[in-house]
Amino acid sequence: MVLGVAHSGCNWKATVILICLALFCNGAVTASIIVNHTDIAPNFSGTLLGMDNTSGSIVSFVVPVVIGVMTKGQQTLGQWQKVFWICVPIYTLAEIFYLIFSSGTVQPWNSGVEDQSSPDQLAANSRSTEMARLKQDQSANA
Repeated sequence: MVLGVAHSGCNWKATVILICLALFCNGAVTASIIVNHTDIAPNFSGTLLGMDNTSGSIVSFVVPVVIGVMTKGQQTLGQWQKVFWICVPIYTLAEIFYLIFSSGTVQPWNSGVEDQSSPDQLAANSRSTEMARLKQDQSANA
């Protein structure tokens, strides 16, 4: 959709629609990635999300400066196409990196130094604790 924006020319309606669709799809992708913090490290998911948001925030104030340098005195469709074409390999490489190296299993460093339980044991303990809570809630409501 970003490439569609790059080549939509002066058709502002198509540009707005494509940007809205791109943000809609990005929201779906972001929701699946954000939950991964809790999957891999429930004890540190807030810290991980904070580190990710910090790096994302740095990018969001550096990019306008770079775009300003790229388009300074050259506010042409060709220059803006270059800007949008830069997005495509960045998104593609980030997605490929995530698909290759992502994991949904609890990481060993999640438990800290004092508890050396395996990720499978941690997941089983978490499930049994949750089941016990559900049973307590059900008996309290009955």
